[in-house]
Amino acid sequence: MLKKDFPIFSAKGGSAFGGKNNKDLVYLDNAATAQKPRAVIDVINNFYTHDNANVHRGFYGLGEKADAYYEEARVTFANFINAKQDEIVFTKNATEGLNLIAHAWGRTQCKEGDEIIVSLIEHHSNFLPWQFLAREKKLKLRFWKPDQFGVLHIKDLEKLITSRTKAICVTYVSNVLGYIVSVEKIKESIGKKNIALIVDVAQAVPHVPVDVQYLRCDFLSFSVHKMYGPTGLGILYIKENRLHEMKPFLVGGGMATEVSLTHAKYLQSSHVFEAGTPPIAEVVGGAEAVRYITRIGFSAIQKHEHALVEDIFHRFEAYPFVRVLSPKEGNVGVVAFDIQGVHPVRGRGALRALATSNGVHPHDAASLFAERGIALRAGHHCAMPLHTFLKIPASLRLSLGLYNDERDIDAFFKALDDIKKIFD
Repeated sequence: MLKKDFPIFSAKGGSAFGGKNNKDLVYLDNAATAQKPRAVIDVINNFYTHDNANVHRGFYGLGEKADAYYEEARVTFANFINAKQDEIVFTKNATEGLNLIAHAWGRTQCKEGDEIIVSLIEHHSNFLPWQFLAREKKLKLRFWKPDQFGVLHIKDLEKLITSRTKAICVTYVSNVLGYIVSVEKIKESIGKKNIALIVDVAQAVPHVPVDVQYLRCDFLSFSVHKMYGPTGLGILYIKENRLHEMKPFLVGGGMATEVSLTHAKYLQSSHVFEAGTPPIAEVVGGAEAVRYITRIGFSAIQKHEHALVEDIFHRFEAYPFVRVLSPKEGNVGVVAFDIQGVHPVRGRGALRALATSNGVHPHDAASLFAERGIALRAGHHCAMPLHTFLKIPASLRLSLGLYNDERDIDAFFKALDDIKKIFD
């Protein structure tokens, strides 16, 4: 689907096969980063070629044009997640956005003895900032544990909420297991308690619509490079009524209205969190990525990816030496698995297995796939607590993008057949 829109798949002299063309590249590492369509590349190139200037206070034509592009992009991202323009902050990635929340909000609103709930399926980006804050402020971290298959349940969250709970931190889509978490139900559990809901949607935005009104979250963060945009750009949503609870995260150019030798006044808006020269070209290119996804439509994206997910899970059933870790239900196309000698058993919506001692380490397996032109991810995927919970050191991860097709899936399973022969 739409592979022709992405220049990397027709690049000559590509690196996928030691300098050969990339036309046979099977890229299944989209949860790490997605490839970029020509439309996004052209917009960034055009900005640098024709419109490059710094934003804010450039009282000349080029500067005013850059300002217009920058703020139009803010509107584009606001509409994309159904937020207000002034609730959008440009960061350099989802990680910076989540750290910003912990520092700018957490430091001012949390005091010794308060509690923060963090799910065990989080990426480190939505885990370590809270661990760091808890140590600094003497807070208590409480952990929302999944069931044996890695699935979170709201009823388990409700048991953790107390009068000291200040925040709930959770991902919308697991970057390891790939399923959608019922974040929209969390506010019902919170009720009238003043508990901040902080959501990492980095793995969701390429696959499903994200609506902050539907999720009823207070903060939300994602990286644009995973949704076919440039690297170096993140989007942070801060609900309007939370802004007054926060202090600046970084101080410097553009976020102060008055500075003397002993005093400074700061902006009273989300712009206060954009100190210094922002990633202007990336913001412009990121807005084009939003337009690209919008032109295709999430309905078409989900239909396409759902068909591939169904095929992947069905075909895995013929490989009893593969243990699939991800649940099939609600999966957006991120599938974790490992390869080992097994006795197959059924689990929650996916083929499960009981491991024996003759497994293949995920790093070795990933190298074997790479030799056959298949790009996968191997390791803990910046989710060590989840892997510890699942009692495995690492896993392989296959993750889909809108340009993947049946030929890619065929190539993956052909490579899996070849790997099986090595160990037969």
